[in-house]
Amino acid sequence: MSSIRNIEERFFWPKKVNQTRTVIASTRREVEEQEERLNIQSSQIDELLQQHRERMASPDDATRELIKGLEEVKEIAEAAIGEIDEKRTKINEAEAELNEELSKGKKAMAEENDRIRERGENLVQKVKSLIEDDGASIRRAFVLHCASRFRLNDLFDALLDLVPANERKAAINEVDFCGCTPLFTAAQSVPDNIGQANEQYDFVEKVLKLGADKNYIDIKGLTALGMYRTTLQYMEEFTSRAMLNSIPGRGEDDNDWEPIHERMEELLMPARGETEADRNAKKSPEPDYNWDEGEEGNEE
Repeated sequence: MSSIRNIEERFFWPKKVNQTRTVIASTRREVEEQEERLNIQSSQIDELLQQHRERMASPDDATRELIKGLEEVKEIAEAAIGEIDEKRTKINEAEAELNEELSKGKKAMAEENDRIRERGENLVQKVKSLIEDDGASIRRAFVLHCASRFRLNDLFDALLDLVPANERKAAINEVDFCGCTPLFTAAQSVPDNIGQANEQYDFVEKVLKLGADKNYIDIKGLTALGMYRTTLQYMEEFTSRAMLNSIPGRGEDDNDWEPIHERMEELLMPARGETEADRNAKKSPEPDYNWDEGEEGNEE
């Protein structure tokens, strides 16, 4: 259960933070607009009271009742303004709690990144030892594919340095048991947020500059572009089943993601153009499991 909880927190934490920020900002705007209306109303009441008091040296009963009513309304408005101050205090407290939680989360992620970096350095040393002492091969182990899948920049560079210089372009285009190249696995690396989307773009761009072939077509007829589209579609299918908002997005506006998807598509577009399988990859995948039937079967 703890591992599932950790995955959920990492997967949806940015979304929750952004949703909370949106609620706080919306509530703050509502409170400020309400305060502005009440202040205008209070000022108008003050003007009316002043006018009646100045014009009536000896007001009659009707005028006194009018002044009394205005004073009561003013008291209500002032009480409402006081409540707004309390709401503002609560909003500020909620925002402070969110910022504190965000700070803790960033610190925890930084510490985790440090641990990952240290493990990566240790791994590189072990791999180097295996190559030098036991004749292991970076290319046959497909470790570049794994590093690409998780956008492990430093590890990818360190592993590639261990490949003989005259074999590096071939290693960049090595096909694994699934028919994927490192470029394919990088395209599968769907980001959790816009920051990671920029990391994915930079990583894919680097692999292409190193000589990755974006014209390569796998046994399904897909290029890396089609793999990127397929992965996005499967993620959308997953989130719709789980009744969640669109992924990637995780709290950000869908409009923020459109230019990111567009530039990724442009970057991965093969020189010869997209294949038929690439075009079909834009469509939602056919479900391979009937969830309703599965639930009925469980009930039986």
